[in-house]
Amino acid sequence: MLQPSAENGGATVSSYELYIDDGNSGAFVKVASYDSTMAFVIDQAVETTLVSGKIYKIKMRALN
Repeated sequence: MLQPSAENGGATVSSYELYIDDGNSGAFVKVASYDSTMAFVIDQAVETTLVSGKIYKIKMRALN
């Protein structure tokens, strides 16, 4: 797991969250998270069928 440098004020990352939009520039929905033990959790049943030709946006958030 990547961690920020303590020398420049970085804090330990405790978890990550993964979000995806609907391919129509709609709202982002959290689809998965990883905790500090790197356990993978699917947060909710989300329709994740990708459609050819659409552009999807994905965000990853680190929490500390």
